Amino acid sequence: MACPDRRVLCLSADGSGMYTAQALWTMARESLNVTTVVFANRDYAVLKREFTYLGIGSPGARAGGDVRDWTSRSRLDTIGEGNGSARHPSELAGCIREGATGGVGREGPTLIEVPL
Repeated sequence: MACPDRRVLCLSADGSGMYTAQALWTMARESLNVTTVVFANRDYAVLKREFTYLGIGSPGARAGGDVRDWTSRSRLDTIGEGNGSARHPSELAGCIREGATGGVGREGPTLIEVPL
């Protein structure tokens, strides 16, 4: 927000992203020029790690596998159009390049999901 003429690149993972979904909403609401790349292994590893740190065992089967489809979710709930999925490094480069320019005539946030 301090440098609106600069595009921001945000790298996140899907499990830890579940803790900060409201950040995507803020990006959309304020039409911030942020390209978010979500690396999605469909596992809630951050929660499992926290359970390990606390020494309280496993969070159980429901803690993994229910991490959302980020591109569908962002279209419906938060960011809107201009999102994509990259399954190959060359696709990721193209998506980031498009996000860095804000797409053709488009301002605001972009979300790119990278399935792992």
